[in-house]
Amino acid sequence: MKRLLMFAASIYFAGTGWVWAQSNPLTSGKPAHGVQTQGNTANPSGTSSNMHGFQMEVRLQMRQIQKDLKTGKITSSQSKAAMLNLKNVRLQELDYFKQNGNREISSAQKAQLEQMLNQNPGSI
Repeated sequence: MKRLLMFAASIYFAGTGWVWAQSNPLTSGKPAHGVQTQGNTANPSGTSSNMHGFQMEVRLQMRQIQKDLKTGKITSSQSKAAMLNLKNVRLQELDYFKQNGNREISSAQKAQLEQMLNQNPGSI
């Protein structure tokens, strides 16, 4: 029995090793090799179109629609209409990406997408 326990322990430690989590973050001025810095890598000037924030707003609205449907604040037909609006916003965003040839959109296009996004019913 003792041999079996020692064998199992040695297999465990050989497989996992003595791995410990890093207690201090990387503090050098340069990012680690292969790690992207904050900002948009497709736009080297450092100016960002803040599309991540826009996409997060779309996802937030999706969750809110599902939550409101579950709690009974909106009906199934209202939920379907709101989700269809979000789908159209996303399709328009993808169309803008194709028009511009990259994952960037202009501020006028972003304003138009935000206007489409704000067309959902009041509780969302």
